[in-house]
Amino acid sequence: MKLNLEELYDLLLPALETKEIQLRRNDYLGLTKNDIWDYLVNNVWEEPTKIHINKLVSDIIDCDNSLINSYKEM
Repeated sequence: MKLNLEELYDLLLPALETKEIQLRRNDYLGLTKNDIWDYLVNNVWEEPTKIHINKLVSDIIDCDNSLINSYKEM
């Protein structure tokens, strides 16, 4: 079964929420789950629907906080 981006977002929501908490703990207070998602979809993943879930989760958790912040400020 192939997921569309909206379904993939819903599936990855726990990882996005975890990353959002991590960002807040590191004083990136204005960043949201949507900011993380937008950054990854637009800058890291070419075709997220073709990437294994474990890789997507790893990318979310390991993504550099300052890169997400810089993307949001653009």
